[in-house]
Amino acid sequence: MSVLERVREQEARGVTYEAEPVGEDLSGTLKRELVGRLGLSTVASMVSNADIEQARAELRVTCQAILNEERFSRLLPAERDRLTSRVLDEVVGLGPIQPLLDDEGISEVMVNGCGALYYERDGRLHRSDVTFESADQIMMVIDRILAPLGRRLDKSSPLVNARLANGDRVNAVAVPIAIDGPYITIRKFSNRITSLGRLVELGSLPEWYATLLRWAVRLRKDIAVAGGTGSGKTTLLNALSCEIDHGERVITIEDSAELRFDPRAHVVRMEARDASIEGTGEVTIRDLVKNALRQRPDRIVVGEVRGSEAIDMLQAMNTGHDGSLTTLCKEQC
Repeated sequence: MSVLERVREQEARGVTYEAEPVGEDLSGTLKRELVGRLGLSTVASMVSNADIEQARAELRVTCQAILNEERFSRLLPAERDRLTSRVLDEVVGLGPIQPLLDDEGISEVMVNGCGALYYERDGRLHRSDVTFESADQIMMVIDRILAPLGRRLDKSSPLVNARLANGDRVNAVAVPIAIDGPYITIRKFSNRITSLGRLVELGSLPEWYATLLRWAVRLRKDIAVAGGTGSGKTTLLNALSCEIDHGERVITIEDSAELRFDPRAHVVRMEARDASIEGTGEVTIRDLVKNALRQRPDRIVVGEVRGSEAIDMLQAMNTGHDGSLTTLCKEQC
């Protein structure tokens, strides 16, 4: 039975709900009645459904049916849409940060406990007018992010790094490490920049410098891209990688798989893995670099060298794997 049929069935039975005045807690009212009409088990099963967009569409039908009642007649259409979106973000989305993640102009989202929510747009930080209501709400969002990945965050494991299915990178910190409540940082993955030519169009590189880098890659020169956090190291590395000839075997090694290649390229992609809750199963960047040397690579591309793997990377560059690429944090230069 579809959601619309459930709503019509309840209305046909003459089921009524306690009328509440239209006040400031409209989202709470709408959320309670949404669960009341469909039943908690039905809503829970829809939320756990892999097709989130379908769940949102079906739940939106119920929300609109509730808001069409006389007691909500004072709400303008735009207000109803905003209220519905807010409730759906809380029920099947990621709460206050969902609109920020849906905005393509925002590159990073930062939750500083319950007190503040920030986002980055065009390289500048902005403070959001909306914040989380409680630490429990933040933890619920973190659980919703990590559950499909088989990861968890709690007092026994208060730090976690993960990559979402769409490529976004997530870092979360829980109490007692996080003093002012749980912290979340989500760096959104952008596949809009995939070539040196695109960087030139955006004004990030002059044409002559892009030509120099293009020939450096084609002549198999080892290249290390250095810069601070968020400066665009991975973006430039991805653009350089796209200049590699498709006839070469390339092995990529990353903490979080972000590099994107032409489907025709001969690429083997590997990703590091943190230790499990039991403290086992960790696979480091250095482990993967060592392993890559046994996989007949023409080039090795390491997303970021920041530790002892630098020794293995230098060894690879000096033992017949010319043209390898990597990035270095500014602090390591």
